Amino acid sequence: MRAAAQDIAVACGVAEKTVLNHWSRRAEWPEGKRAGLGGRLTWAVEDLPASLVFRGQGVTVRDDVRLHLARAATQSSAAIATVAHKIQLSHDVDEAVQRRIQERGMSAAARLVGKAKQRLDARTEVLGAYRGFRATSGLPHHRALPLFAQEYQEGRIQVGDATRTQIAGVSTRTLQRWISEVQHEGLDRLGGRYRGRKGKAKIDIVAGMREVVVGLVVHTPHVRPAHIEQVLQARFAPDDVPSLRTIERWLARWKLEHKQVHTALANPDQWKNQYMVAMGDASTAATGLNALWELDSTPGDVMLLDGRHAVIGVVDVWSRRLKLLVSRTSKATAVAAVTRRALLDWGVPTQAKTDNGSDYRSHYYTRVLAAVGVDQEFCPPFQPWHKPHIERAFGSFSRDLVELLAGYLGHSVAERKGIEARRSFADRLMSRGETLEIKMTVEEFQAFCDRWVEDVYHHNRHEGIDTTPHDKALGWGGEVRRIADERALDLLLAEAPDGGGLRTVQKKGIKVDGGWYIAPELGLSVGQQVRVLYDETDIGAVYAYAATDEAFLCKAVCPERSGLGIDRAAIAAEGKALQRKRVQEEKARLKEVAKAAKVEDVAAEILAHRAATNPKIAPYPAPSTPHTTPALQAAGQAARVGMAAPESGLTEQQKQDLAQQQRVLAQRRQEPAAPVTDGDTAQGRFARWHRLNSLDKATLSENDAKWVATYPKTPEYKAQNAMAAALLRRQA
Repeated sequence: MRAAAQDIAVACGVAEKTVLNHWSRRAEWPEGKRAGLGGRLTWAVEDLPASLVFRGQGVTVRDDVRLHLARAATQSSAAIATVAHKIQLSHDVDEAVQRRIQERGMSAAARLVGKAKQRLDARTEVLGAYRGFRATSGLPHHRALPLFAQEYQEGRIQVGDATRTQIAGVSTRTLQRWISEVQHEGLDRLGGRYRGRKGKAKIDIVAGMREVVVGLVVHTPHVRPAHIEQVLQARFAPDDVPSLRTIERWLARWKLEHKQVHTALANPDQWKNQYMVAMGDASTAATGLNALWELDSTPGDVMLLDGRHAVIGVVDVWSRRLKLLVSRTSKATAVAAVTRRALLDWGVPTQAKTDNGSDYRSHYYTRVLAAVGVDQEFCPPFQPWHKPHIERAFGSFSRDLVELLAGYLGHSVAERKGIEARRSFADRLMSRGETLEIKMTVEEFQAFCDRWVEDVYHHNRHEGIDTTPHDKALGWGGEVRRIADERALDLLLAEAPDGGGLRTVQKKGIKVDGGWYIAPELGLSVGQQVRVLYDETDIGAVYAYAATDEAFLCKAVCPERSGLGIDRAAIAAEGKALQRKRVQEEKARLKEVAKAAKVEDVAAEILAHRAATNPKIAPYPAPSTPHTTPALQAAGQAARVGMAAPESGLTEQQKQDLAQQQRVLAQRRQEPAAPVTDGDTAQGRFARWHRLNSLDKATLSENDAKWVATYPKTPEYKAQNAMAAALLRRQA
């Protein structure tokens, strides 16, 4: 379909000469054709501009001409309506296509890097300066365009230094091309069409080089291109190694194409926040109030006026209620303290999901949860997304912390005004190893945490529950398990001495931290192992529980530490009485068992059994010769004293020798022990002990006998004995 100047003038409401003398000379106006020699000048309607500015007002050209030609062709209202619908449909399609082009262009522009990004930024700034120039001057496009190009060429258009360096001058035609490219191809077209041959770089061509570079990136996500170049120079031929600039471009393109994977390698936390799929609902396990709690500690620390501290939190997943505790360190007792506050204020939960750290896995804390009937679930190490609710609560707290306590922050942060700087500072509390400096005491900061939780957090609407934590908890109509005896809870939360609190009850009681703790009931457990817990209100008292079933045994006191004037002797006497009674009862019971088993004649039963089973073969007597010594003869004579016996048969000389031996033995018993002087050696004393120990104890003096009995208990004897044993093993 073609239109003449008259048709265009009538459709747009202007004079025909305006179309012929002005519009047709504009840059965006298409070339016309004449129908033969001397014919009228006509234009294809599809090539006409969609709109243009005339006398400061926008004029729709193409659609108005189409509508006019339709009316001229037929007066039928149906035909006119059909054409109007087609025009509207075409207009809508054009808008949709244009919108998609712009969206695609902006998305592609965001991915540009290097020189393409520099060209895009420079050309975008120039076009922005042109739009401002045209709006200020009020000139139409065909007049403003060449004037702007001249002004820019002469340096009277203000742009950034980087843009001026990139684009020293620009022509009218270049500006018109840039505008057309943005409109029809998208914003990224301003970056240019300078495309390298993808997959044709040396890194991709040389065998094994790509694998080496990718391996370096995987091993060290932040590896520098210069380091990659050094590795390639060491492994490949010089002619095969690409330039440093080529490596930089290849690495930038690889990171862009594998953005998610590289982020996961370089910064797992950032990957989790930006890319990790979160289509499920972590709250489904919380079916009611106190069904599930989450506990954790902030990864970063808070540096207060009185030292470094950590913030420990617990959240009820169903209601999103929160409690925070400021502690000097995140240890088991501090975790138990925030748990105690929640137990008393909220009730007893069914399950607690905790971190996998040592403070949450300690025997003390696991014992506390087990004692109050709470199932504990550990999250896998270094996977905080398994407890997202407490993590999100910490995030809200850290962000509000910076906004509400700006006057208490360290000077390096208080001077920062940018939102991004404040957000970066707030992230310190959620980053392991970082420290957040706040000029407050621990009491002041704890009071701030409590007020923030009760007055701000509990009254903010949460998207996950579609209400506030305060209203959510109030709306619960079910049962809440509560601990009625607060003192009993305090006892369960009491800290145990070292070794998990395990102690063996001795005759003197239970020894804890150098003191002896006693109670009459301990007499029944002497020799048994018990578990001991401190009494947090009395340094002179502990509580003893059975180590096997955790049954309560007694409260034991240390009279020297209690300050209550307790009589240790009276307690000892009562303990002995209880012990004696228990032992007597146990002995009586055991005697009844023995009587029922009829074991009094068991020796006769054993002899009868062996006699019946042993073979009845008399052994042939072995040849023997009589053996005697003077000592044996003397001993035999002493044994027969007072008995009617025949003459000893000893000669006179033998009798004299025996008498002399008896006098020597008597004299030796009266002699003092051989002194052990400083000049004696360890080896000498060790040999002397063996010599004396081999003698009859009855022949030793009282001092020697005492020394022989005590010397084996000395370190010297133990050392000499160990060396002698080692020497024997080597000789063997």
